[in-house]
Amino acid sequence: MPSTRTLLLPGAPKLLQSLEAHDRLPEPAPPAVAPESFSERRLSSEENSIQNRTQHSVKRFTLIAIDPEGKRREWALDEELYTVGREPDEGSPNPIAVPGDKHLSRIHFCLTIEAEKVVVERSARGRNPLFFNGEQADLFSLRPGQVFYTGKTQFGIILRQNAAATTHYTLAHKAKEEARLRRLEDCFAAVFKLLGALREQNDSPAWLAAFPVLRTILPEVRLIAFLQLHAESDVWRVIEQSPNEGELDLPKEIVTEAISTRRTVTWVWEDVDRHQESNQTLNTQYSWTIATPVHGLEHAQYLLCVSGVGALGRDALEERATLVDLVGELVGHHIVIQQGSEYSSLLGVFGHHVGTLFKTSGALQLWSNPETQGEVKQVLDHLLPIWGISQAISLHKKRGEKAHKALLESWVAQPDVKPDDLQRALQSMVSYVYHAPRTEPFLRWESNGEAPQKDSGLQTLPPLDDVPQLFDKTLALTIGLLEMLNNVRKYPSDRGSGREDRKDLAELDPKDRVVRVTCSVLQSEAFIEVIQPTVTAPDGSIPRSRSLQRIRALENSLLGALVGTEPEIVVGQTSVSHVVLVKHRWTYRYRQLIEDWRTHVGP
Repeated sequence: MPSTRTLLLPGAPKLLQSLEAHDRLPEPAPPAVAPESFSERRLSSEENSIQNRTQHSVKRFTLIAIDPEGKRREWALDEELYTVGREPDEGSPNPIAVPGDKHLSRIHFCLTIEAEKVVVERSARGRNPLFFNGEQADLFSLRPGQVFYTGKTQFGIILRQNAAATTHYTLAHKAKEEARLRRLEDCFAAVFKLLGALREQNDSPAWLAAFPVLRTILPEVRLIAFLQLHAESDVWRVIEQSPNEGELDLPKEIVTEAISTRRTVTWVWEDVDRHQESNQTLNTQYSWTIATPVHGLEHAQYLLCVSGVGALGRDALEERATLVDLVGELVGHHIVIQQGSEYSSLLGVFGHHVGTLFKTSGALQLWSNPETQGEVKQVLDHLLPIWGISQAISLHKKRGEKAHKALLESWVAQPDVKPDDLQRALQSMVSYVYHAPRTEPFLRWESNGEAPQKDSGLQTLPPLDDVPQLFDKTLALTIGLLEMLNNVRKYPSDRGSGREDRKDLAELDPKDRVVRVTCSVLQSEAFIEVIQPTVTAPDGSIPRSRSLQRIRALENSLLGALVGTEPEIVVGQTSVSHVVLVKHRWTYRYRQLIEDWRTHVGP
């Protein structure tokens, strides 16, 4: 959740100082002597806080989790490191078990407690991503009041109410703080109701559910609007406004400030007492607008704006900005989910039509016919990955529309894999990619220590149940493998910079001038690993395939991580300093598919 800023529009007497809404330390009671400036008091408070924490090691954070059923759980964070997940190992540092969400991994993320924030880091064993500020993130910092999501659970950090104060308070000041906390609890209770409304209104825009919640927690609000912004321009359109009467009068400065800083911004103007010198209070009559940025998929940008008129002090405005910020975060998260569902539907339509085109056009029959002319076969070989992607998309769509049991029945031929059969199927993939082009590769290949043998063609990956000669399920699971092997096969190109790479590779010792492919079947998974000599860029980096990066996301989201194409890594040096050995790896978790079949289909 972005921090907040409170500003005055041009023409007002002075600019209110920028404050961090969530980590701002409490201010001391006014002294009896002549008061110093607000900034001096704030600095003094922060110095006292640092000294107090150093002397007393105050632990003041609480982790909150709201599960898919709306149940709230809390854990006091009194140690420096925590391991959070569905069922962390007992040997993990300070394990926190969060029940109620099957989408959480056993160890999903770790928390590192610092003085003013909590650092969240996704575990390597965390299957589902973390979403913070509407975007996927593996490492980020939380301040009190901020939230993030993973699986179907919302997590947040709050400041413990019984945390040690950084200064001494008068009784009146404590009473005021307690009343303020009670109001915040009521407001957050209303925001949590928004979560339920968002889950129930799957077909309605997320912001429509937010409007009544904002009016409940902010009764002095006069206008609420939700805007869509066009990237790299000053143009925006009002998607929804309440009330509908009149035209939205929104200064351009507000939009620019909120979007450019990615922070919630509070603007105050009109009728401010120009003779008032206090930095602690505002005049009784002024207008204010709170604008918080909301982010969707594919860099879509929105703005949630709330406007009102009245007598609100600095603290009250910041509380409202924090609440609007939180509502905007919830709306943004739900927008991402809705847009992801829409994109999934579009992908399903694409996969269906591409698959139908390949089947009805006769392309697959020509491709599987050994008598097809070489030129035609070569064209079809280039189109084959598109067929595989269409089948992967089709599988993803069916998983949402079809009973999981029925889907497994159609995909698994028998719940058993013979290692030799799987080994031959993997080697057929290597042989197919190596021999499909009519030209020889620049680098010699070795597959399990031997030259790839030319065989009769592709074979079905056990335990899949392919449509004969179409290899629909096998090609769906091997889109990453085919792309990986094809990239290795055509490297280096005989054009452009590839010609310089060929000169460098030609200088290698014969033992290094070879592509080594290993096909291996283990107890629960099988893999194909490729070690390839590669010329580095001037900065020492290695070339990476953008198409493979996209396919990795497909493998994780569409295929449920049954397969995975790992990023390329450097594993060794060669006889030429700027040529390194790069490893590519594709993994097939066949045992996961079999166990899933036995759980839902088998006896």
